[in-house]
Amino acid sequence: YKLYTNVLPKGKQWLKYIKGVSDMKYPNWLVNLIVNENKVSKKEAIDAIDMYYLTEGGMLELGQLAQKWGVEPKKIEEAGLNVLGSVGGYTAGNG
Repeated sequence: YKLYTNVLPKGKQWLKYIKGVSDMKYPNWLVNLIVNENKVSKKEAIDAIDMYYLTEGGMLELGQLAQKWGVEPKKIEEAGLNVLGSVGGYTAGNG
């Protein structure tokens, strides 16, 4: 008892609680897609998405995976995965 009375502060105190950041880096549908495709946890899925986003080829692969699962093209484009014209494909100006 004496230890607690000497260690704990005396009087009323209000300690401010700082809420954690819940800013989602990637859309929820994309994380769920990777979870379902690879059968991994959400944390592992976010790590995998980080790796996909490092290269255009990875982003293209994610876009194709989203198309395979039936995600709307508008959502794919909003996530920045619509890189078909810039990777290895024929574009109008390359002859």
